Amino acid sequence: MSQDHEFDVFISYATEDKEEVAKPLVNELEKLGLQVWFDENILEPGDSLSSAVDAGLAKAKYGLVILSPNFFSKRWPNYELSGLKARQLNGEQIILPVWHNVDFKDVLKFSAPLADMFAYNLTSISIKEIAEGVLQKVKPESYSRKFVGIAETVMSNLD
Repeated sequence: MSQDHEFDVFISYATEDKEEVAKPLVNELEKLGLQVWFDENILEPGDSLSSAVDAGLAKAKYGLVILSPNFFSKRWPNYELSGLKARQLNGEQIILPVWHNVDFKDVLKFSAPLADMFAYNLTSISIKEIAEGVLQKVKPESYSRKFVGIAETVMSNLD
């Protein structure tokens, strides 16, 4: 990607999934050193929601989309997803889906192209594992350094 990005990841979610999934995921991503666009951390009183979202979508390398029954029924998350889809149509593979309380049939009913994408599934992996997978995708060089550091620590403890 030749464009400079201010954020590594834009988080798109339904408000009902904020406490259980979005916030813990943001915390894990930030612990790993990623710059995250998360509305709660970005928006200030008086900000235009649509302008802030549009800017966040444009300034993020990737969009992490938490797909859930709540997401499927909300206007704002669908607006955000449309922005990410538009960038994807431009050739950028930027959507990183997370399935939360949904399965293949649910996602297929909502969007066949999203159902065809590999997704992180919260029924089989943890939020921490998702964050590590996102780090590997977004900043592979940081991911490699992180695990080299862990290996070095383990090896030194064996002495």
